[in-house]
Amino acid sequence: SKRRRLEKEGWDPTTVEMVLNSPQEERKQQAYKCVQDRYIKWALARGVDPLKPNPPQLLNWLAAGVVINDWTPGTVENYRAAIVYMYDDKSLFQGVDYQSFFKAIRARHVKEIKELDVDIQPALDYLRNQGPNKDLNMSTLTRKLCWLLGICGFMRPSDIEYIHLAHEKFQLTESQCVLPVARPKETRNGQPIRKCITIKSHDDPLLCPVQTITEYLHRISDHDIMVPHPKNNKELYRPLVRDIRFPNKSVKSDTISNHIASITELLSLPETAKVRAIGPTEAIKKGARVDDVVVHGNWSSSIIFDRFYRLTSA
Repeated sequence: SKRRRLEKEGWDPTTVEMVLNSPQEERKQQAYKCVQDRYIKWALARGVDPLKPNPPQLLNWLAAGVVINDWTPGTVENYRAAIVYMYDDKSLFQGVDYQSFFKAIRARHVKEIKELDVDIQPALDYLRNQGPNKDLNMSTLTRKLCWLLGICGFMRPSDIEYIHLAHEKFQLTESQCVLPVARPKETRNGQPIRKCITIKSHDDPLLCPVQTITEYLHRISDHDIMVPHPKNNKELYRPLVRDIRFPNKSVKSDTISNHIASITELLSLPETAKVRAIGPTEAIKKGARVDDVVVHGNWSSSIIFDRFYRLTSA
């Protein structure tokens, strides 16, 4: 096991515990487990010992996934990392023939030009038809809030889940709102960060994210809860989005994603199109500079944005 290998290399038990029980390590193990279970089941069905490193069999499994399930190069690389993580001796997976397999996978994948017609007007019409924020029920107001945060703040559902209202950098005025996000997905040099999303007001009160946030905060003003952060139970934060029926309870990113999807489904877009991609794509179409979009969305580079988030090349 990794524990035995580290101890054999001279690591103190305290150091080993610090590494193996870190939140990052636990999340990695959880993310890898599903993939590892699939490989183990596949190997056992073929009389292969999955607990012994076997590069040829791993390549056979990945090749079958490419041919049968149309796995992309990114999926293949993620699955490879999950399986190799199971073994102490990773040098077996670094040969020339092994690397040539992944070059062949990348070469056979043709990247299509993005030419989606992004039109968010149906969603805007829907929100206007709902009327003023003060007249909305909690369900509609919550869905509107989550969708506007995604569109205007380029925020993931997990970003919205981790908004920290009690942080000193939280700010709300008539013209803008600054939303601190505790431990978002992004890291810097492997370290967790806290980012702040600034959202400006809109001239149309029926579409204004700042006014929507203001009304929502008024609705939950009697419920100043503090909850453990999912990535670190010792860290408490005050979430923005609450359960529709019980405002003293927080919600997970899956629930927030469903709130967003209930409005995004009004648009004629592929199911894979995320609101974090719709917002910046629409902004660029309206004349925003790519560099400004990259900064607002906290992407590491314009290359990452173009490759994974931009829905149209226009």
